[in-house]
Amino acid sequence: MPGHTRLYRRGAAYYHRAAVPTDIKDSYGKREETFSLIIKDRDEALRRVRMDQLFEAHRKQLRTGDIRAPEPELSELTPAQIETVKQAYLHHLLDEDEEVREDGFYDPEHTSEPQAELPQPTWEERRDDNAFFNKAARYDLARGKRDHIIRDEAEEVLTWDGLELRLAQGSPSWHKVIRALQEAQVQAYEGIAKRDAGDVVPTPPYPVDLSDNSATATRQDSISSHVRLQNAVDAWTAEKSRAWTDKARNDYLAWMTAFAEIAGNKPLHRYNKDDARALKAVLLKLPPNWRKKPGLKNLSIQEAAALADRSGMAPMSTTNLNKALTRVGAFWSWAEAHYDEVKPSLFKGLSVRATVSARDQRSPFSVAHRSRTPRSRSSAG
Repeated sequence: MPGHTRLYRRGAAYYHRAAVPTDIKDSYGKREETFSLIIKDRDEALRRVRMDQLFEAHRKQLRTGDIRAPEPELSELTPAQIETVKQAYLHHLLDEDEEVREDGFYDPEHTSEPQAELPQPTWEERRDDNAFFNKAARYDLARGKRDHIIRDEAEEVLTWDGLELRLAQGSPSWHKVIRALQEAQVQAYEGIAKRDAGDVVPTPPYPVDLSDNSATATRQDSISSHVRLQNAVDAWTAEKSRAWTDKARNDYLAWMTAFAEIAGNKPLHRYNKDDARALKAVLLKLPPNWRKKPGLKNLSIQEAAALADRSGMAPMSTTNLNKALTRVGAFWSWAEAHYDEVKPSLFKGLSVRATVSARDQRSPFSVAHRSRTPRSRSSAG
């Protein structure tokens, strides 16, 4: 009979107690979701124990405004990626158990408090259910059995922040991922049984550092797609500062900050040519020294470029525009050499020909611009 780590019994009825995943815990507002399944049949309870839609809806709310194309499907996962998925799941199971223990167990013999609407399990009920699920997990692992519940669990875990792996439905890696999660279940139940005996079993750290919104892998064989832009820029700066003057350093970082403001601080593998073109489109409208202009300096770079364009302000020179593109392009050339899965040549071919003004270069991007009467070069400044 299949088991599920989120199901527990209170008396004769079953309850679902799902710890809020690590990646959304800080913003979710509570540490878990708990509700009665209002049923007493274990098989029926197992079929109704999913909370994924609720958690995923919250993730989508967090991503509002982060518009990007779906991640490309992976045909297979590397052994390092599968191990990271396993460690993330092991952390989640033991962290969940730790939080249950922090809240305490219901003890009807030593409390006069009424039973809560969403009651805590007794220690004995929690122990018995964990023992049952441990036996079921070992049974499935030993026989290579894979039911729909563990497959659904695997699909959810792959979406967790810092993992974000979109695996093709027919991939042979699904069997490996599911087995890795089953192994994590067995390891977790062993640790939980030791905790039941009063032993100290620490929860292992989550294998991806989310403390500063980064996704830098902490394992030995890191997955480069987990490195976010800001972390890579920090590493690039540390290396290149050996040769940069203070003025050059400030210039490079100013344009990298502009790029990050436009494209966001994403894992490196998510950036593509569209992000490079978005920077160029803004630069084509942006006037020189815009941060010193009273009407623009308090705006975002996109807002400043749009307002300057509407106001007919002269954009920066072609020389400075190309310099900015070269500065940012230099980072991406470095990143391509230092990290796997970085798309090649993001800024190749984007420089503006010096014989064409920046204002004239903007016209292909907008129907509205094409419909305008062209300004004379003298009036454009």
